Amino acid sequence: MANLKINGDVGILHTTYLDNKFIDTEYKKLLENLVNEDEYFYTVYALGEWSALKSFRQDL
Repeated sequence: MANLKINGDVGILHTTYLDNKFIDTEYKKLLENLVNEDEYFYTVYALGEWSALKSFRQDL
């Protein structure tokens, strides 16, 4: 799951909730269910991907 990329003197370690041994089963289910609720939140909070902020206002 954890992914380490080295580029010269810089290392980038990408992890997700799956790498966190301290998260309980209930919280894992909550994160996994985000895929059905809100794709943006799932991408950011479950998969750990970067994303642009989306507007919470319906008229924008």
